[in-house]
Amino acid sequence: MAGDDSSESLNAYQDPLFVANSDNHSIPLTPMLFNGSNFMIWSRYVKMALGAKNKKGFIEGKVSKPNPGHEDYNRWEREDYMVRCWIFRSMTDDVAGGLSLVQTAKELWDELVERYSESNIPLLFQLKKELGKLEQERDRVMSFLMGIKKDYQNVKENILGTEPLPTVNKAFHLVLQAEKKKKITGEIQGNVEMSAFQASRHSQGGKQNSGNFQKKNFKEFKKMKQELKCDHCGMRGHIKEGCFELIGYPPWY
Repeated sequence: MAGDDSSESLNAYQDPLFVANSDNHSIPLTPMLFNGSNFMIWSRYVKMALGAKNKKGFIEGKVSKPNPGHEDYNRWEREDYMVRCWIFRSMTDDVAGGLSLVQTAKELWDELVERYSESNIPLLFQLKKELGKLEQERDRVMSFLMGIKKDYQNVKENILGTEPLPTVNKAFHLVLQAEKKKKITGEIQGNVEMSAFQASRHSQGGKQNSGNFQKKNFKEFKKMKQELKCDHCGMRGHIKEGCFELIGYPPWY
C-alpha cells in the first residue's frame, strides 16, 4: 500500500548504510576545498553535509564496522569508501596526498583533527619556523657549493648526495679536507676558503663582485674563521669534525 511504501522509504533514509540516488562519490561535500589552513570552517561544512546525508556517524565512530562475516559488512565498507571519497574530493591534492593510507573514514577524520585543529596552531607555527630555518641553511650550503671550483666536483656531488644536507660549516670542512688530501697549493686553498665565506655572506643579502670581494675581505674572513668553536676541545678556528684530537694530527702539525 501507499502508506507502507512511504514508511519503508522513510526507514531506508534513516539507515546510514542506505545509498540514495543522489549519492555520487565524485562530488565534493563543501563549497571550498580544504587547503591546510581553513580547517575550522571547512570541517563545519563537512559535518553539515554528512549530517544531511545521514553519514556523519562514519566520521564520529557511531556507525561501527561489522565483523567481516556479518551480512552488513559489504554495505558498511561501501559506504565508508563513499564517505572517504567525499572528504578527499573536498581537499586540495597536496593535502589529500598525505592522507591516502588511512583505512576508514573515522581514521581519516581523526587524522585531520589531530593535524589541523585549532589546538595545534602553536605547534604548526613552530614547525613552519623550524622548516624555514632548515631551508635557510640549505640555501647557504647550496650557495657555498655553487662557489666551489670544478676541481672539487666529486666532493660537491658527495655533499649533495648526503641526506640530510650538512651545515655550511660541515660542508666547508669537507672541502678543506679534500683540499689537503690533494696536496694543492696554499693559493688555491685561499680561493676555496674565500668562496665559502662569500657564500655565507651572500645568504645574508650581501652582493659584491667576486674578484673585489676576495681582495678586500680576506681579513674579515679570517675573523669569521676564528669565531668557529670546537664542541670537543673548546678551541677556536675549527669545528668538531675537523678537531685533530678526534681525527688525528697531520704530519705537518
